[in-house]
Amino acid sequence: MRWLISLAALLLTLAAHAGEPGGHYAFRSHGADRGLRTQAVTVMAQDRAGFIVVGTEDGLYRFDGQSFQALDTAGGLASASITALLAVADGSLWVGTKKGLVAWRGDAPVRGRAPLLVDQEIVGLARATDGTLLVWTPTATFLGRPPALRAVEGLPGGAGSGWIAADGRELVIGRRGTLYRRDRRGRWEKRLLPRTHHRPV
Repeated sequence: MRWLISLAALLLTLAAHAGEPGGHYAFRSHGADRGLRTQAVTVMAQDRAGFIVVGTEDGLYRFDGQSFQALDTAGGLASASITALLAVADGSLWVGTKKGLVAWRGDAPVRGRAPLLVDQEIVGLARATDGTLLVWTPTATFLGRPPALRAVEGLPGGAGSGWIAADGRELVIGRRGTLYRRDRRGRWEKRLLPRTHHRPV
C-alpha cells in the first residue's frame, strides 16, 4: 500500500509539471550590487553552517543567500588570491592561496594555527577523517597532519587531482598523464593513463 501511495504522489507531481518546458533552470547573476567586488571567481565551497564561501583572485567572500560578505583576508592570509577551499567536519575551512594554507572558521583564521607552506602556491587539497591533509603545489605534493606537512618523495607537483582514504592510509593522485597509488602498506605504484585522440568531425 505504501508503494502505491508513493507512486500516486509521483504521478501527481509529474502531472502538475507536465505543461512546463523541460530543461529550463533559473539563474541569478550576483556582482558588486550584492557585495561581490570581483567577478574573477576561482573556487567555491559550502561550510558546515551552510554558507557558500567564494574564493576569488582578490579575496574571500561568504554568501548567506542574499548578499556577499568580504572576509578580512589581510588579518590572516599572506595572499588575497584564493586558489583552493576545503570544508572540514569540525566547521573549519582550509583556505589555499598563492602564498600558503590557512585554517579558517567563520569570518577569521582559526586561533592558534599558523599558516602552512608559506610562499607556496596551493593547487589542490584533500583530507582524511583522521585529519591527514593531502596538499599539492606546482612543485611538490605534501602529506601529513597539520602542522607537520612533508613533501612526498617521487611525486611531481602541478595541476591534477587527488583522493585520500578516510583513514589516510591509501592515496590516489593523478598528475601529468600518470596515476600514482599508495596502498595500505605504503607501497607506491605508477600507471600511465591512456591518451585520448580527438578526430576532427
